[in-house]
Amino acid sequence: LELKYIRNPKKPFIANSSPLGFLEIGYINIDNLFFLFSTEEKKAVIAHEYWHYKNNFCYEIKKIWLIFCFNQIKKLQEFEADIYAARKIGVKPTLSMLKRIKQMIKYGKISYNYKNHPTMEERIANITRLK
Repeated sequence: LELKYIRNPKKPFIANSSPLGFLEIGYINIDNLFFLFSTEEKKAVIAHEYWHYKNNFCYEIKKIWLIFCFNQIKKLQEFEADIYAARKIGVKPTLSMLKRIKQMIKYGKISYNYKNHPTMEERIANITRLK
């Protein structure tokens, strides 16, 4: 697994992962916004994306069978990836990362898909419960 820096993408983002983790090949893309995070927050971002990288294939199979529940599955993925980051890196840096993303959304630095992602408030509350 390697990090791949995408310079000046058409649509700003923080990080995303390739869907080929099940084949043990692929990468995690990062954008300029990634560099605005602290070292610990960056670790939480990478852990979150690593979870997606390793688990995306399982969810793609589920999506085929449960196509009508696609948005709910995508929301569950986000919760599980956040929990993975909190367990690997820590609750505090994961909460800090989520709060920073919430601010980026608020000030229009990135767009956020509320259709298939839980609200940032829900994601923050989910990790807060782990304390």
